[in-house]
Amino acid sequence: MESMRIATEQKGIEQFRKEYEKVVFLNCGMFGPKLGPKSPIPSNLHWTQLFTVLLNDTVRMSGIAINPCFKKKCRSPHVQSFLYAISTDTLHMLLLAGAIYDCKEDSKEAIIRRYEVGMSETLLNQGYSIATPFMNQWEAGKPLVLDKSSLAHMTPTVNMISNGDLFREGNIRKLTSKMEKSQLKYILGRDPENHNLNVLPWEYYVFFKVTRFVPYDILLEMQYDVDLLRKEGIPIVAN
Repeated sequence: MESMRIATEQKGIEQFRKEYEKVVFLNCGMFGPKLGPKSPIPSNLHWTQLFTVLLNDTVRMSGIAINPCFKKKCRSPHVQSFLYAISTDTLHMLLLAGAIYDCKEDSKEAIIRRYEVGMSETLLNQGYSIATPFMNQWEAGKPLVLDKSSLAHMTPTVNMISNGDLFREGNIRKLTSKMEKSQLKYILGRDPENHNLNVLPWEYYVFFKVTRFVPYDILLEMQYDVDLLRKEGIPIVAN
């Protein structure tokens, strides 16, 4: 978040908007891009276009994941802030609303509420939409676009991923469980057994947040120090 504020302050918001039509924010806890035959993006596109292609006059923010809840209140859908794209002509709205601000004195929960939830909330209240290209908990693997009116028809269920970060192990597995077996067979290259238990290969997610847990394929490719991960309390999970 600080990088977004600093970038607009250093250039000036008008100059920033003149130079850039869209901007992508990537948190240091995300590892990627990992692209391959099973990635949810055409091979002729740059990975950033997976997110920027969703932006238009209506959709002003897209990201790798949308969390429909905040503090177990399932009427606060928001693009999770570790990887998102926005149209720069919405920056003035976010700045005026106080969603992009100097956060160094705030608690983690306050930052999530004002910044992560606040950005999406501001856009939804202004009549715009938010989107995610494939991490869709209603139809996993397909784009999801939400606006203010669509939220009224959402019914929270016991299967809704409502306990925070989608890149937690249980939530990743819940997403997999919602995918069609034929789709999973293509991704896994085999008939899925206990398909709701699969943590999919890295290339499917393109980017993966490794501060919660590390799938085994990422461990091997990145050559992580296993002892250091254990010391930091970060689990290693088979996939």
